[in-house]
Amino acid sequence: MGIIDNHLCLLYGIHEEISQHLFFDCVYSRICWNIIKNWLNWNLIDKLHNITRWIGRGKSSKFKQLVYSAMVVATVYQIWKIRNEVLWNDKLITPDRGIKQIKDIVKNRIRNINSTKYSLVDKCWYNNL
Repeated sequence: MGIIDNHLCLLYGIHEEISQHLFFDCVYSRICWNIIKNWLNWNLIDKLHNITRWIGRGKSSKFKQLVYSAMVVATVYQIWKIRNEVLWNDKLITPDRGIKQIKDIVKNRIRNINSTKYSLVDKCWYNNL
């Protein structure tokens, strides 16, 4: 095991792999974010700073903010895992499979929260995701 000499994105190998590219600008990441955008019905935001600011300043309920935050964390984490799977095992899973894993992570995390604190509207919104 040695140091990686190639600085290109491991997912598509076209652009330099910097965090902005890997998590937001890479074709693979864009596909993932677009699927999530459609799933949660929100605008695609192109930088982590903008996403966290939008979640924090938004007029959404605390519950929705929690779901959005969990989705962002799970997405970034999953993209990193997928990138490492390419690095260590030379396997690239499809974006659809990656998104399924992200949704499972978020749904499992949200299920573990005390749901008595949240409104019926929020619960219905979540159950319809």
